[in-house]
Amino acid sequence: MTKQKFLYIITIFFTMSCSYNDIKKDIFTPGLVLVDIDRLSANDSIYLFSSTGKIINTLMYGDDGWYFENDISCRAYYPDYGIIFFDGFKQKDNKYKIYCNDVWCYISIENYTKYISWNDFIVKYAFISTTRFNPVRIAPQINAQTIDLDYANVYFLAKRIEQEWMFVDIYLIEQTFPFKQGWLRWRDNNKLLIDIDYTL
Repeated sequence: MTKQKFLYIITIFFTMSCSYNDIKKDIFTPGLVLVDIDRLSANDSIYLFSSTGKIINTLMYGDDGWYFENDISCRAYYPDYGIIFFDGFKQKDNKYKIYCNDVWCYISIENYTKYISWNDFIVKYAFISTTRFNPVRIAPQINAQTIDLDYANVYFLAKRIEQEWMFVDIYLIEQTFPFKQGWLRWRDNNKLLIDIDYTL
């Protein structure tokens, strides 16, 4: 477990009322674009551009912290917790192509923006939950034996990805050491089968 994830585990249980659960179940880009708010100073601004180069939105700092000038909808937007993720593509012409407010737009590549493939994101950045309808199994096969778990009281960290399956450590809520391991199917073609809690 990385130090970053360990520190997050210590605090996650104090912020459960501010869930970062992903409600978008479609996977339509090869990865995500992270805006790393910790790298920003209060004098910085982040601009979103249309395909013609027009500024269509601005992330800025105000009395209440970071906010976008206009309303925004994206993969995960919780600036109070330093969390902004867009569905997006790798670099092209010093920009990332991202999906925001149900349209495609662009964000400049800076030291505070980063492209992350879905596989890397799942392993390095995500806390995962699921239900009994998508159970953990002893092998990466849909007919493999399931592991008996109380899904309301466990969470998962991915160790590695193998196509549509991931090998996970299984943790009890409020515990920092796994008590079991297993295989969890995380996607079905372009549909997420898991719930994601975002962290940085």
